Amino acid sequence: MLKKMFDSIGRYDAKSWARYLVFSLLAAWFIGSSLAWVREDSMTHQAWPGAEFVELPSGKTHYIDMGPRDAPVVLLFHGSGRGIADWQEGFASALARDHRVIGFDYYGNGFSDRGFGLTYGYDIWSRQAIELLDALEIEQAVLVGHSVGGVVATVTAVDNPSRATGLVTIGTGNAIDPTHFALLIPGVGELLLGSQSNFSETFSEQHAEFISKAHNVRGSRWAFLVYLRRQYTVDGLRMLNGLYDDILVPTLHVSGTKDQSVSHEAARTLALQTGGAWRPFDGLGHNLHIEAPEQLASVVSRFSAGAVALKH
Repeated sequence: MLKKMFDSIGRYDAKSWARYLVFSLLAAWFIGSSLAWVREDSMTHQAWPGAEFVELPSGKTHYIDMGPRDAPVVLLFHGSGRGIADWQEGFASALARDHRVIGFDYYGNGFSDRGFGLTYGYDIWSRQAIELLDALEIEQAVLVGHSVGGVVATVTAVDNPSRATGLVTIGTGNAIDPTHFALLIPGVGELLLGSQSNFSETFSEQHAEFISKAHNVRGSRWAFLVYLRRQYTVDGLRMLNGLYDDILVPTLHVSGTKDQSVSHEAARTLALQTGGAWRPFDGLGHNLHIEAPEQLASVVSRFSAGAVALKH
């Protein structure tokens, strides 16, 4: 009799806690979504200084295009929640001395289009990159990606090997950024992002202004959460099932030894997996393109010269 009573209480408690958890997550989702709606009160923005818009088959894209038009091309892929302003902190201008440098805001990021539902992630951004090259009548480029941008650049290179002369990843590896754990939980992610005016680091007054305006565009938080959850589920499966084994172009991996987002060891392990060249930056962190723009540009420039020579 007592056993049945305690078993019944145990079952009731478990069900009660389950209902409470579901209710709490739904409440968090509703509050977070409501806060996001209030924060995101802009539909569009004018082009950022130094940038412009182009209409691609899949949507309007915000991009920069710097350097000599007859120079080798480098296409830049930004990290999570960022945009073209990252490259304007010195790296793009340094690289543009001897390259045509193109960077773009992914759909759902910066000032590029929103409204892509559950598709934000590697495939749509890779397609966007190729459509941008087509629109600018560029046949080939060295693809350079920071953090998750390194993964998007890799997908682009693997799926379109004739369009890539080389591949560079900056702070990229098969690792989970510890700052993303809570955001992966439905409801919790919405509440956390909805309560923040922006959800990215900023590095200067100009960069902070860009991020603030970009995160003010309707749909920014939804796009970020969709991408993040796809990265650790659907899109992540491709990373674990041969993506890096299918690279056919010269590859360089760089990483700061003090990287707290994607560990230096994870980036080095990725280099061992791909067989690509490896370049550590001692004492630096995750944002090498901002911490050491001239030094990184010099490394990328030398790699690009060799990769272009090999391709031709």
